[in-house]
Amino acid sequence: MYGMIEFEMSTRFSLKSVVLARLSILGILDFIILCCVTPLCCISSEISLFQTAIYLFVPYLLTVNTNLWITRHFQGKESIYACMSIAVLISGLNVSLHFIAKFIYQFSYFNWWLLLAVILIAGMINELSHTIKQTEEYRWNLSLID
Repeated sequence: MYGMIEFEMSTRFSLKSVVLARLSILGILDFIILCCVTPLCCISSEISLFQTAIYLFVPYLLTVNTNLWITRHFQGKESIYACMSIAVLISGLNVSLHFIAKFIYQFSYFNWWLLLAVILIAGMINELSHTIKQTEEYRWNLSLID
């Protein structure tokens, strides 16, 4: 951010690896929280536990995919604001869909939700691999400066 490449090269861990570790920890913590909240949401509704999990994880996976793409393409504070905006937008869209288009949550559309979840999981794996490759390229490019 401040053009301190030499200072970053002298540290044990690069900024990119620290950011990647923080993102991983936050993602795993969010996943654990969603796993704990899913049975609570299932108790208050008449749908199955698996359906509840899919309905909760699709917006989560969409947010993860979008935010990984944003953090890979944008640097600095702009990416933080963009990620926060995307998370609020997807949450608001999910809440509004529940009230406006309640038919989407019927069992007849569950196969589409399941397909979307599988596509988003594949997209998340793809985004994670791109992010890791970009981090490795960044380290490799910095090592050439010596």
